[in-house]
Amino acid sequence: MKIKELRKLFLEKGDVVGGVEKTFGNYNNEGTLIEGSIPTFTTEFCEIGNYNEVVYFTFVIYSDSYNKKLFDLLRAFSNFQIYDFKDFKKNLYSKEDFNLDEFEKEIKKEKYFQINFNYSIVDDSNQYLFEQYSEIKDILVKNGLDVVNQLEIDKEIKKEAKLLEILKKNKTLQTVLKRVDELGLKNWYVGAGSINQTVWNVLCGFEQEYGIEDYDLVYYDAEDISYEGENFYIQKGKELFKDISSIVEIRNQARVHLWFEKHFGYKIKPHKSVEDSIKAWPTISSCIGVRYDKANDVYKIYAPYGLDDIFNLVVRPNKQLITKEVYDKKVRKWIKKWPNLKIIQWEENLKADGE
Repeated sequence: MKIKELRKLFLEKGDVVGGVEKTFGNYNNEGTLIEGSIPTFTTEFCEIGNYNEVVYFTFVIYSDSYNKKLFDLLRAFSNFQIYDFKDFKKNLYSKEDFNLDEFEKEIKKEKYFQINFNYSIVDDSNQYLFEQYSEIKDILVKNGLDVVNQLEIDKEIKKEAKLLEILKKNKTLQTVLKRVDELGLKNWYVGAGSINQTVWNVLCGFEQEYGIEDYDLVYYDAEDISYEGENFYIQKGKELFKDISSIVEIRNQARVHLWFEKHFGYKIKPHKSVEDSIKAWPTISSCIGVRYDKANDVYKIYAPYGLDDIFNLVVRPNKQLITKEVYDKKVRKWIKKWPNLKIIQWEENLKADGE
């Protein structure tokens, strides 16, 4: 069988791969459902399958990492196709009547999109297929496209669905998420405590909003790092959220370095993006941001270290910016409210699955 031989070659070349599986519900390149099962295996970067006389590579990409430069590089492959993540019948790239603006709008509607490459099982050797895979993978990695780990994607999707199910129970959080667009902020998330503490509350049997002191609304605007620029949105937010009893704290992550030393006693480098800032928040479980795309009615989750710590009630330090003193102070406060938390001490060197 071609797919077994190909998997063997990938193993010999040092790639991490899963076993050969029979999968159902697959579509061919024309969007037609393939009858019966087909053999597939996965690498960290893509799914590789075989039907009729075709071998295909399918990569799942985070939509937020799309950039036009990379797109142009991939279009150089004659067999390149892009599909909707949830609906493989929906081809997002047609060479005949392609519209870049419409395409970019479409991929932003979902967290992921799929790119696909088809090869001939008869004409293309296993070595050629591996070389093509390696070339595509190198292009993706070198140009900053964030590829979903195919060996973990099913687990991740289930965890994210579970997270959103829980977050929808927090009415204040939902109100905040669904109003933020009215502020006109650049690249924003609601994150940190209002997210992980909502999960803790549900898992521990508390009322959904118990213990949540505020809702952190972060955005990134490097073009205006003045306090006046930030305060414009703070005041606008006070009016927008005036009927909410909780505080909605709005902060421009592009100017954190300007006030950090005064608060904590040491300097830090400017954050490069709102995601860069979230990655440096004090605990692994608080390194999370969620936003709601009102136009497309979809949520987007940014969790650079995964969701395991949140669901396992684990609190562990993220030592990028904070000190032991800051971490211990937070831990003492949280353990009084949520006694079921599993605290990883500062000195322990245990990592979350997503690190």
